[in-house]
Parts: sequence; C-alpha cells; structure tokens
Amino acid sequence: MDRVDRKDTRDAVVWPWDTGPDEPHVQDWGGRGMGPRGARATRTRIRHLAFGLGLVAAGGCSTGEVADFFRETTPHEDYQRSLAEAGLHETRMGRTWLDAAAQALETPLQIASPYQEVGYFLASEPSALGYRLDLERGQRVEVDVEADGEGDRPARVFLEIFDGVGGATVPRLLEYSAGDSAAFEFEPRDGGTFLIRVQPELLVDAAYRFSVRVDGALAFPVQDRGMSAVLSVFGDPREGGQRSHHGVDIFAPRHTAVLAVADAVVSRVEETRLGGHVVWLRDSERRQSIYYAHLERQLVTEGQRVRRGDPVGLVGNSGNARTTPPHLHFGIYRRGRGPVDPWHHIRRLPVAPPVLAADSTRIGDWVRVDTDGMRLRAGASRRMNVEAELAFGTPLRVMAAAGDWYRVQTPDGTEGFVAARLTQPATTAVATMVPSRRLALWNSIRAQVPIDEVPAQAEVPVLAQYDTYLLVSGAAGRVGWIQSDGQ
Repeated sequence: MDRVDRKDTRDAVVWPWDTGPDEPHVQDWGGRGMGPRGARATRTRIRHLAFGLGLVAAGGCSTGEVADFFRETTPHEDYQRSLAEAGLHETRMGRTWLDAAAQALETPLQIASPYQEVGYFLASEPSALGYRLDLERGQRVEVDVEADGEGDRPARVFLEIFDGVGGATVPRLLEYSAGDSAAFEFEPRDGGTFLIRVQPELLVDAAYRFSVRVDGALAFPVQDRGMSAVLSVFGDPREGGQRSHHGVDIFAPRHTAVLAVADAVVSRVEETRLGGHVVWLRDSERRQSIYYAHLERQLVTEGQRVRRGDPVGLVGNSGNARTTPPHLHFGIYRRGRGPVDPWHHIRRLPVAPPVLAADSTRIGDWVRVDTDGMRLRAGASRRMNVEAELAFGTPLRVMAAAGDWYRVQTPDGTEGFVAARLTQPATTAVATMVPSRRLALWNSIRAQVPIDEVPAQAEVPVLAQYDTYLLVSGAAGRVGWIQSDGQ
C-alpha cells in the first residue's frame, strides 16, 4: 500500500491566553504530531525551501513555480503521468479514465456513516467513484477499499479525500492511499464537506468493497459512561446568563475513573476556586489542551506522558460544584480560539454498516423500475435529497449495492440510489421487434461502442425502453442498446 502522511509539521510553541472569568489561563500546543516519516520530511522540506528561496532570489523562477516543483506527487498523479508518457491519455480508454476521475469530484453522491458498498470494476468501462461526506469538528473518518482482482494482475486502486463541495473549483487533496487494499484515517481540523474518490487503474476487472466509518476523534473521558451521562452541554448559561458553560458535565458515581482522551502530556495539576482539583493535558497532535475539573482526586503529575485510556483522576464535586452531584467538567481549548464544544469529539457513533440486503448478484446488470414515481436519491437513505422521480419500467444499471439500496446509473449517465426492493430484473421481454436489417448492438446510448449485433428479420426481445432507445438481447446473448427508429 502506498501512503504518505500529509499533516503539517510546525514547530511546537506554548500559547497562553485569557479564556474569560470562568476558567484559568490555558496552555495549548502550537504544533501537530509528525506522524510516520514526519521528522525526515520536515528536514527535507527545509532543505528544499532554502534551495527554492535561492532560486527565487536569483530570479530563476517564481515562488509558485518553486512550490509546484517541490510538491510531492500522489500515486494517482504518477499514474496519470505514466499514461501520458505512454501516449495512452489520447486513446478512448485513457480519455474515459481521465474524464471519470474529474466527474467523480464534480458530481459526487452523498453518503453518511457508517457506509459500505460492494461493486465491480470492469476493465472495459473505466470508472471512478465520487462521494460527498459531511464531518463535524472533532470527528475522525476511516476510509478503506479492498479490490479482489481476477487473474495474476493485482487490482491497484487509488483512494483520496479532498476538501471541497464539488463543482468547477479544483478541491484540495488532504490524504491518499493506493493498493489492492487502500486505507487511511483522516481527522479534519474543522468540520465541513469532504470529497472521497476511488478509482482503479486501467484494465482492472475486480470486485471491490468500499467502507466509510466516522467516530469521535477522542475517547470518552469517564469510564463505563456514554453520552447519556452528559447532562449539561457547551454554551449553557451560568450565573444568570453572565457567562456560558465552556464544556460538558458528565455525571457518574464518586470515584469513577476519569480517563485520558488521547495520547498527551500532563501540563498542569492544580487546585482552583472554580474547578477544584483539576488536570490539564496537552494534546500536541491536535494543537489543543484538555481540561478536567471537579475531580475528587488527581492521579497524575505534571510532565507525565499518558496514553489514551489511562486514568488521570477520579470523579468528584470539588471547587464550585460542592452543591451538585459528583460529575466531571470536561473542556477542550484550542490555540487562537479558546473553548470549543467537546460534543462531537467524544460522541460515539455506530461503526457497523447496514446489513447487505440487496441482491448483489445483480451488480452490473440492468433492472427495471417496478413502481411509478420511484425516487432516485442522492444517497442510500430516505433522508437524502430526491434527484428525480422515475416512471414504471425505466431501465437502470446496477453499479453497486449498499444495505437495501442499489447505486444505479440511468441510460443517460445520471447516478443515484434506489430502493432495491422496488426494482425487477430486466431479463424478461416487455415487447418484441423484428428489424428489417442487421443492427449494431451498443454498450450504452452515450458511448455507442458496438459489442454485438442484432440479426435482420429475427424476432428480438425488448427488455426495456428509454426515450427512442431499446434495451435488447443480441445474437450472442449480450444485452445492449439499439435505436428504435433504426429498423
């Protein structure tokens, strides 16, 4: 698997600021974790930067050209370059592959976690999958694709995530992986909309499984408790509205273990008037500080390194919580922003995708709409936007299966999701025709690549109709398209 860590590698700096009357000064971490090969990459970038600045000073090129020159290329970009070097980018297959890559980002479908689909990549039909995913600040997404190629040739697939909402603007690449089993974890600094693209190399025949799972980036801070124990949330008014609550309150029996939510360093252990017994952790990877207050007792010391899940204290009601039941006040503070809502950081989400109930043996086949007005949706859920209403008998190509949904493509190339139970196989004839001359059978009404022929004067079963085109079975039994006025 090819993978490159693309996280920032800024120097670590301690930044103090005043967070307001209800909390003490906070120390936060100004750098991010280096990740695999991070330190070496930083030294290399420094050398490249020095060389590049020398080029600019000498008048040899602009700063933009220097940045372009030293930017790491991705496996997808390397593959595009190899196609161009071999002259394949000018062939029909090459152009189709490049067009599919662009189209996947311009018209992505919507997905929600947990999501899993199974499908099939055809060597004869270069394609790419494009999906739009919304993430909240504090969430982490795991994405993976496994491709099972036919024969001895491995099925190499490119997996990428971009920052953007689709359309004409080129989105910014954030993370990537490549291989017959490609995967990565991605945690955005801020919430927003992200694009995922999955594309195999040319001439790949492979079954694939594509999965997306979203969860809170941090562990839950109180042992054996969940979100139902959060009884006071971020922003709640305090002192008659004079200030707001800068965290969440998690209620639990006294002496319940309070846990480190991430690998971190204990930056402060102290007692304050408001927080009572408090502990501060410095989460350098996310450039934030973690605040635990109202503890019965602290179990760590300043400078100590803790791992995710390690105990840092015990639930209590110290400080200004003496009149309330035992609970943990849990807060997150970011450099330059102050307090942020911890909700999505610690919220646990389902990780198991819906059980595959749709008939996956129909992937790649044509089906017909079995009810008038069936809705084509932007995602595999009744909550997703309706893209179109389809008439009874409309033919649809099944591209993949997800839960009890099919990801389908209409004959004109429009993609979306339909309820699998509202379709029927397009295997029985709805009419017959007798062409007066031999006709070429096309793979699609858009590409019109001949794949078979329809003999003259033979009774031909019509499986479906779309506009002026007929879906029929050819001389060799292959299913394809002819134009109805071509008799």
